Amino acid sequence: MSDKQVFFSSLSTNTITVGPALTVSSDVPDLHYFRGSFGAKDVLPLYRDRAALYPNLHPELLPKLSAVFGKVVTPEDWAAYLYAIVAHSAFTAKFANELATRTVKVPITNDVALFYKAVEIGRSLLHLHTFGERYFLNQTRLGGLAKCITSIQGDEPVTSFVYDEATSILRVGTGEFQPVTREIWNFEVSGMKVLSSWIANRMAIRPGKKSSVLDEIGPSSWTATMTTELLQLIWTLERTLAYAPKQAELLDAVISSHLFLASDFTGVPPEWTKAPNGLRDQDELPLDEVR
Repeated sequence: MSDKQVFFSSLSTNTITVGPALTVSSDVPDLHYFRGSFGAKDVLPLYRDRAALYPNLHPELLPKLSAVFGKVVTPEDWAAYLYAIVAHSAFTAKFANELATRTVKVPITNDVALFYKAVEIGRSLLHLHTFGERYFLNQTRLGGLAKCITSIQGDEPVTSFVYDEATSILRVGTGEFQPVTREIWNFEVSGMKVLSSWIANRMAIRPGKKSSVLDEIGPSSWTATMTTELLQLIWTLERTLAYAPKQAELLDAVISSHLFLASDFTGVPPEWTKAPNGLRDQDELPLDEVR
């Protein structure tokens, strides 16, 4: 799989309530992001093929943007713009009525400077949310305010965790992490609290319904790697929340700008884009390239 490929989840089969209206992964999701079951039918790959030659976009979109802006707009540029505009709670709040129909409609600015301002923010967020796996940027190593102030004893399984809002301390087993703000602890995507869900899935005995004996299997101990990954997640949420006001301001600016209209496009994708691999017959790749 190409290192250009990313997978977006639009949550389109569920009503979007709180948090971003779009999430991203550098890996192929095999299950619904937020239910942990069913197929990953909400997933939208940026490219239709393994080699990342055929973008999963309406064929008119990039040529139209490129013509108006006077420079080539790449699939990665569009993905970054889309992510900057849609992947934050201000978008979800502003368009709550529209999102109740389970359809995400994206305002596209005609202002080239504003478009590329969104691209810059979106690139940084996509780099952040794929933990550096995509959109390789010359950024400093991920870090943040939160520290592990008391180590987790790794010789015993971790069976509990609790958050103390008064002291901003997150306790995981015998370990303590501080500061973890209330906003970080409560950060959610359409009902799923990210931080508590991540920790719960690493408990020796995982909560929730069990559909298989495999669900009874949990880590026998807490490792140093798990502590590092937990800190990286907290730092990622710190930066995500820091970007949120910029995204909200950007969204307002885009909405107030001159926008592309639906009538600027035909609105009907060609039939060949609906093929299983989204390729024209004459452009078919070898079978091993599209699996």
